[in-house]
Order: sequence, then C-alpha cells, then structure tokens
Amino acid sequence: AEQIAMLRSLIEARPAALAWQRRLATSLRRSAGLALDLGRPGDARAMLDESIALLDALLAKAADNRAWKRDLAHALMDRAELARIAGDRPAAIADLRRASALSVALRGQEQGQAEWQRLDALIRARLAAMESRSGEEGAALEALQRLVEASPDSITGRLWLSTQL
Repeated sequence: AEQIAMLRSLIEARPAALAWQRRLATSLRRSAGLALDLGRPGDARAMLDESIALLDALLAKAADNRAWKRDLAHALMDRAELARIAGDRPAAIADLRRASALSVALRGQEQGQAEWQRLDALIRARLAAMESRSGEEGAALEALQRLVEASPDSITGRLWLSTQL
C-alpha cells in the first residue's frame, strides 16, 4: 500500500512520466494478488480494474508498446480468474478474449518470440476451458484447435482437443 501511495504521488507531481504509470499498474496487479490471498476479492478486483485502466491509457499513447500489451494481457487474465471464481463466466470469457487479441498482436509484432507464443498458448488454453464450461463448445473447440496450431508441442492442448473430437 505504501509503494502504491508513493507512486500515486510521483504521478501527481509528474503526470507525463509514463514509466511511473506503468510501475503503478504493475504494483496494483501484484497487490491484487495479495488482496485475494487475504480473502479480499473486492479489493483485488478494484486494483485490477485500475491497473487495466492505466494500461489502456498508456496504450492509447503508444499502441505498439509490447511491454504494456503484455502487462495488460496479464492483468486481463488475472481479472478473468477473479470473474471465474465469482462465477461470472461471461466476464471471464470477455477478458480472456481481449487478452487473446493482445497476444495475437504481440505475436504479429515479433514473430518467433517464445515469450509471446507461451503467453498466447496459456490464454488460449484458459479461454478454451472457460468456453467449454459455459456451453460454448464450438468456440472452445476452435480455441483448442488454434492452440494446437500455434503451439504444436502443447501436450495440454492436444490432450484437450483429442477428448473433444
């Protein structure tokens, strides 16, 4: 909480310092995980919402920034997990779809970058699992097929796909 307060003060004093805004977004995301561990999902959700809003604002200024896209994808995945825990599958799926679009953009910016491929595979696996649980089997199968195509070495993706066919 002290680090977040200090970052807020720095941003207030120097609103053009984008690096501080990213650090605040990152700190909020990390603190959301701690809040959840402490049994405070409402606080965790508020922190993730603020982190996502900050990262959206940063990307509005520099849409090609890969680090900010990655940070936003992770924050969206975290918020999707909170929504899943709360039983809000539509919200979880919406955040995972948005995270997936970011990971596709990252892969397009840097073909062959292993980090983006892993991120994309992870998001696609989570999305497929959520869609299959929400009755969207067709969308889940498509997500699994994309996962296997994007990451042919993914044992998880191939196993899930084989059980769905």
